[in-house]
Amino acid sequence: MHLIVLALSLLSITTAFTVTADPSPTPYSCLRAGMAEVAGPGISGTFHFRLFGNEKDVMTLVNFQVHGLQKNKKYPYHIHESPIDNTDCQSAKGHFNPTKSILVGKCTKEKRASCETGDLAGKFGPLVGTGTTVTGRYVDSSLVMKQTSIGILGRSIVIHDGETGARLACGTIKANPNRLGC
Repeated sequence: MHLIVLALSLLSITTAFTVTADPSPTPYSCLRAGMAEVAGPGISGTFHFRLFGNEKDVMTLVNFQVHGLQKNKKYPYHIHESPIDNTDCQSAKGHFNPTKSILVGKCTKEKRASCETGDLAGKFGPLVGTGTTVTGRYVDSSLVMKQTSIGILGRSIVIHDGETGARLACGTIKANPNRLGC
């Protein structure tokens, strides 16, 4: 009896991790990850985006590490519409909002569904400086790992000054070729 239960358990584990490949993949059909290296005067860091889940429930794991933020100061950060042109954070244009959500009031963790897709600070809280390295990790089900009108690839991450809104650091979100899923 125990042998049958063990065999069925192993079978379910094996089938749970079976991956099927698309017979005619497009350049981004196998993409499972993206990343952005952000930089600005005295600030640097990386944001990693990793897709996981199944066809019905796809989510994106966001990991980041940012250096050079002043201790105890809050820094909003967002995904913006356009890639960065030659380190000019102004070239990022406005916040990424493919669903054209119109939020009445402030975007908060409690109202994530009505926030702009790119309002990461609103949905998950601002970056708070430590004087050394700020790290974080969360899951965002609204981020699409494609280079399309609703995807985040080819867009940018911008870190803002919490008091003035000035754009302090930025970087373009690119496909991470070391993290393909096929």
